[in-house]
Amino acid sequence: MARRPTTFVYQARWSNPYRPRPADCPEVRAEVRVTVPAGRGAPPTPEEIRQAAGPPGSGYCVAIYVDAEPVRELPLEARQRLRRRNLWKRCLGRWPLFAHDFYRERVLGRPDYYGPYDPDEWSNIRFERTTRGYLRQLR
Repeated sequence: MARRPTTFVYQARWSNPYRPRPADCPEVRAEVRVTVPAGRGAPPTPEEIRQAAGPPGSGYCVAIYVDAEPVRELPLEARQRLRRRNLWKRCLGRWPLFAHDFYRERVLGRPDYYGPYDPDEWSNIRFERTTRGYLRQLR
């Protein structure tokens, strides 16, 4: 899978914490977006950004940001299923004899967080302990 190019955002931005920004000065004087191939670092600061920032002590600085893609979110049902699975593993690890009781109590206590309670959800799934003591689902 090919990696996507990276976009760097250069800004001449007000950054003097000791002096309020004058009313006639904008928050961001200039902004330039530079796209580079994946794996490359940030290119040098564009000259127009340096000129817009002005001399040291003017109140403006050069700010560099990476324009990242939004994070993919899981649907609510998938998140609730993961939460129930993790809760089941925690209950099974702490209280193996009473895991069903504690699991039911917690899921019914927070239905909006864990989703609907199904008493047979984990009855046919087995977990084993790894060499480090964690619970892993058998496939």
